[in-house]
Amino acid sequence: MEIKEFLEAFKEKRAGLLPILYAFQEEKASITPKEIQEVAKQLKLEFEEIKQVAEEVVGIQVRETPKRIIKVCTNIHCDVAGSDKLIHFLCQTLKIGSGEISEKTDTAFVATKCFGYCDIGPNLEINGKLYDEVTTEKLAKILKKNA
Repeated sequence: MEIKEFLEAFKEKRAGLLPILYAFQEEKASITPKEIQEVAKQLKLEFEEIKQVAEEVVGIQVRETPKRIIKVCTNIHCDVAGSDKLIHFLCQTLKIGSGEISEKTDTAFVATKCFGYCDIGPNLEINGKLYDEVTTEKLAKILKKNA
């Protein structure tokens, strides 16, 4: 999803603030000051108001985009195939939960919706690159390679 496209759907509508912020949370677990400025301009709101809602209501971090964003599919097919094991492994390894960012590794982890490759799940994505049929062993190797 392009954030700009999402903003266009809510142009000049205060009601769009929460869905927009939740989209950022789901997409990368953070929002940059520059992105807040863009949202403020589109919705005709103040920067500080958006920042406060982002941090206090949505719980999203206002910071630069993490260098590594890991998304794990949680839809039924991937869940049955073992995505819950991947999520548990990531939580233990990164010492964070879904929607959080590890300051130590500058990594965001997000449990997300379907990538559309149900027949080869469980699937995960790291910085836009899709990995299929992922096991915890395979995930450990992927994390080392993408450190």
